[in-house]
Amino acid sequence: RRAPAAAPAAAVEAGADAGGNPLRSDAYDPGLGNYRTGAALRGVRHVVAVSSCKGGVGKSTTCVNLAAALQRRGLRVGVCDADVHGPSLPALLGPPADATVRLAPEVGEDGRELLEPFEARGFAAMSFGYLNDAPAYMRGSRLAGVVQQLCASVAWRRLDVLLVDCPPGTGDAQLTLAQVLDFDGAVVVTTPSPLAFADVVKGIALFDEVDVPVVGVVENMGSVADARGGAKAA
Repeated sequence: RRAPAAAPAAAVEAGADAGGNPLRSDAYDPGLGNYRTGAALRGVRHVVAVSSCKGGVGKSTTCVNLAAALQRRGLRVGVCDADVHGPSLPALLGPPADATVRLAPEVGEDGRELLEPFEARGFAAMSFGYLNDAPAYMRGSRLAGVVQQLCASVAWRRLDVLLVDCPPGTGDAQLTLAQVLDFDGAVVVTTPSPLAFADVVKGIALFDEVDVPVVGVVENMGSVADARGGAKAA
């Protein structure tokens, strides 16, 4: 049998810490707990997860559209793209008004540095894709460390709602986000596919386990019939 291939060391470093990226993949501290009372998130009224257990269901598109709808109602909205391996926010919102990575004047707990959020289409935004376009080969605590910082080491300041575009699945990243952000609620995105729906049940069970209320389930692509129906997209 062939030995399993290891992730290229150079790619790991390029995706995690090199190239001027201020995020440190070794910074995860499982003992820190809830960040909601810290300097980064103290001014944020509500933090809502936008989640799916199956990729390709339109979760990121739903997240951005939800942000736009809330903004039109006069709310101050931030969007955090917590999907390190497949960040979608740069493609959906476009490049930020200023792509320079800057440290915020505020500091976090224990003197931890905070990043300035980017501004894209009127949203305060953060994405790994804005910081580094190299592939991110990470797993375990390395991945959790970067995910933790993407959301909880940014000076979000005064926001009515921070939407967190969670990576698909129910692994380390999702548990880390639930731990440090103490979500006020979660929106779960699915499609009519039986495969996607089966995974939604698992996702809802995860949020139940960490005491996060599911405030809505969005069935995306519901106007597209399956192959047996032969209907066209509406």
